[in-house]
Amino acid sequence: MCPPGAFSTTPTQINDAGQIVGFYRDSSPFSHGFVLSGGVFTFIDVPWSIGTFASGINNHGDVVGGYVDILGVEHSFIWNSGNFNYISPPFAANSELHGINDHGDLAGVYYANGSPDTFGFLETGGTFAAYSFPNQSLTFPWSVTNHDVIVGTFQDDFTTHAFVNRGPNFVRVDVPGAGFTQGFDIDDDQGRIVGYFFRAGTHGFMATPINKTLKK
Repeated sequence: MCPPGAFSTTPTQINDAGQIVGFYRDSSPFSHGFVLSGGVFTFIDVPWSIGTFASGINNHGDVVGGYVDILGVEHSFIWNSGNFNYISPPFAANSELHGINDHGDLAGVYYANGSPDTFGFLETGGTFAAYSFPNQSLTFPWSVTNHDVIVGTFQDDFTTHAFVNRGPNFVRVDVPGAGFTQGFDIDDDQGRIVGYFFRAGTHGFMATPINKTLKK
C-alpha cells in the first residue's frame, strides 16, 4: 500500500467498509493525507497548508486529521468527498483530530496557549471539553467508538501507557515487561484495542477486554 511517488506511508485507521486513511511523504517537503478505497487513492491536502495528516475515518467516510498552516500553526479538519470543515477547540492554540465515530463525536489533542505540553479533548454535540486520564494531564485520545468507549495514551513521570475509558471507568493497559505501551484503535463489537509497545524492539499488540463495563 503506497501512493504513487511516496517514499514513506503511514496508514492510521480503517473503517468497516475497508477504507483506509493515513498520510505519506513524497519528494515535496510536505506531508499529504489519503483515503484508500477499493484500491483507489484519494489525496487530501488542505489548501495553502504545508502539511496534511489524516488520522481517523468513520463508517460514513468522514475523515479527520490535522494540517499545518504557513505560520506553522496546526489546526483540525473534517473531510468528506472533497469538502473540508475546519474545527478547533476554542481554548487551543494548536489542535489535531484523531478519531470520529458514526455519531460525529470527535477525539483529538491540543496545545494550550503558552504551553509546550499536549492535552486531550473531546467534542460532542458541538461542545468541546478538555479530556484526560485521571490526574494525568498529558493524555492523547486516539479513537472513540459508537458506544463512547475511548482508547488512547497517557504519559506519567516515568513512561507512556495505553488506556481504555467509558464514562467514569478508566483502565490502564501495559504490555508486561514493556518499556512503554501505546494504544491507538478499538473495535466497536468486542472492545479489542490495538497499538504498539517497546520490549527489545518495537512490536504490535492486540488486547481483548475482560472488564464488561468497557464493552458496548
